[in-house]
Amino acid sequence: MPRASSSASAGGKAGAGSGARRPLVPPTGRPRLYLIDGSSYIYRAYHALPFLSNSRGIPTNATYGFTQMLLKILQEHQPEYVAVVFDAKGPT
Repeated sequence: MPRASSSASAGGKAGAGSGARRPLVPPTGRPRLYLIDGSSYIYRAYHALPFLSNSRGIPTNATYGFTQMLLKILQEHQPEYVAVVFDAKGPT
């Protein structure tokens, strides 16, 4: 599939200094499917964020970070379809 192009200005921004983004639209006009490597996102979120926990002391930094990264993709790219996949148990 061809790379998506942005209809926004060179920096990918909708307007100078506005901070708003337009979704990337594939040149074919066909719906987009984003595949998310869930295992990688969780690993990245767990190690990138400082320790966060709930009131019972259960770590929540991976959950929070994963959710924030997923929401960012959904908001910035607005794909029609998203699938989050995880590694299978056992050696890879």
